[in-house]
Amino acid sequence: MSLTQFINNSPAFQEFIRAIIPTRSDFYTLSGKTPFSKDYIYLAPNKGLTSVKSSISGTAFDYIARLTIAQTNPDKYSSVVSQDLVAQSGLQILSRKIPSKVFKRFDRKYCEAIDEIKKFIRKKVDSLYIADYLVYLAKLELVFRSGGLIPQEGVESILVSESEIIEDLICLHSVFEDNFIAQNISCHSSVIFNPHFGKYSNLIGGADADIIIDNTLYDFKTIVNKGYSWKHTAQLVSYFFMNILNCSMANNMSTDLKLQNVRYLALYQARYGEICVFDTEKFGDKLKIYTNEFKEFFEKLENDKAFFVECFLPKPKSNISVNGDDIKKFRADNHLSQEQFGLLMGVNKKTVRFWELGYSLPSYENQKRISEVINIKN
Repeated sequence: MSLTQFINNSPAFQEFIRAIIPTRSDFYTLSGKTPFSKDYIYLAPNKGLTSVKSSISGTAFDYIARLTIAQTNPDKYSSVVSQDLVAQSGLQILSRKIPSKVFKRFDRKYCEAIDEIKKFIRKKVDSLYIADYLVYLAKLELVFRSGGLIPQEGVESILVSESEIIEDLICLHSVFEDNFIAQNISCHSSVIFNPHFGKYSNLIGGADADIIIDNTLYDFKTIVNKGYSWKHTAQLVSYFFMNILNCSMANNMSTDLKLQNVRYLALYQARYGEICVFDTEKFGDKLKIYTNEFKEFFEKLENDKAFFVECFLPKPKSNISVNGDDIKKFRADNHLSQEQFGLLMGVNKKTVRFWELGYSLPSYENQKRISEVINIKN
């Protein structure tokens, strides 16, 4: 489970974190525009990508963003950003699911991708050349994060070049170079890629952040919605306090001790080239209080098995069970698109698609609502 899933699925954590997070008015932008507002310019439009393709593009962007940052100091960062990729875990899953002869092609392309990553970091190839490899890595990562699900289109679709996604990725990268790299990083910057927060990350399924540059922790978002999101803010704030606790626990033994210097939390809204920043000094005297509350929450999560189960697996109030096939059949019978069904349920089209593909499950409340609409009996 990722931190995102934990925030989405744990009512106990939601109640706790929402009392701590800053509001929209607590942020400012580096451009001077009003944060999360209509003042933004839509620089990298999502040109009709499906929800799954948008997700793949977002993951591929995470890769190319890190690689572009690594270009500022290739000798230092080349090995860091090309090792221990989440995509490799997806590749390992495929090795157990498909015949070895077929798998060789997937393994070969992965090795090629790693070679091209190293060339890109040293500016020997451009983003257009490497984009297809990064989309491939993003698809492998989706296999891992979905628990080993193979795409509906078949395993071969993972190898297929996706011109729509590549075009979107190139556009996002261009905006990133103009609006992020030029303003926020130099060859002298201190960079930590995918910072991990020790046992606090492990307690919620290995959660790690996107990147820390100097004294700022960044989270990259490629979604179209430019409005304030308490869940996105909760991610940043959670990483911040997990970092404080991890460094405090590890003391001088921690290789990530320098993460204690994080002062700013920043959300990079990739389709707009905007960076929304929160200065943690605004916590003021409450910083110690919030840190202790975080510590108590995670200690309870670690030591109280009943609380752990409650957070990760909220006990159903009945034996209602709704699966993706039920939803798909209901939509077909009633001539509803995924978007129309989503409006009926109060969720977006992407959520409905993920329910139908089995990538995620409806919450208990949503299962109850769905069962009432499509008349599934307990």
